[in-house]
Amino acid sequence: MSDVIKPLIEPSNVTRYLWNTGVRNDAHAQLINDAKVSGELANAVDILIDRIQHRHASWYSHFKDALKHADLTNVVELLDIPQLNIGDVSL
Repeated sequence: MSDVIKPLIEPSNVTRYLWNTGVRNDAHAQLINDAKVSGELANAVDILIDRIQHRHASWYSHFKDALKHADLTNVVELLDIPQLNIGDVSL
């Protein structure tokens, strides 16, 4: 995911939605929280993406839905710009 997009995502705003859809689990939450506490928000976003993409076949769709649910439609629009995501997202 582009470094332009990462600062716009607060993992705690999307993790509950992802947990409810079965894309995220409690172990993921601890890793993400540890990264946030250490002041590495971009790393927390990387951990979130890394963990959820291996957990659910429709993770990307759920991730975008979680962003919409968190009123981050601007981030969803940025994710749709190929130049910002080349090689970063497996659909």
